[in-house]
Amino acid sequence: SKYKQDLSCVENAPLQQQLPLPLLIYSHGRKSNMDSASNLFRTLASRNVIVAAVEHTDGTASSTVLRDGSNLKYNAYLRTEMQQLMTRGGELLEAVEELPKMFSEWQAGEHIGMPNITTNSIVGPVVLGGHG
Repeated sequence: SKYKQDLSCVENAPLQQQLPLPLLIYSHGRKSNMDSASNLFRTLASRNVIVAAVEHTDGTASSTVLRDGSNLKYNAYLRTEMQQLMTRGGELLEAVEELPKMFSEWQAGEHIGMPNITTNSIVGPVVLGGHG
């Protein structure tokens, strides 16, 4: 059909712009999860945006794997709304702080398929986004 899109991803595709690249830290809505906007993520990645989707641990995700490996299913009453907001805010602040550091520790060429690149900064502007 004329509306069919090619959603395939290409590993180690060449960059279409110079480093550093913008980083979107994405927050999912209630009864959703970090995979809910994968088409959006592919589109942004095809435009040289690094996307990091946070899986919230406040009970609002459809399903979350916690750090200890256990699975937390959706539970709207696990925390109060204020506790949910505080948890989400803390997780987003942690991502804003830690993700750029993680990228700066990588050897750029090994992780973006361009072994001849030398840079100290893969990540440029950091943007928070999501849906409710």
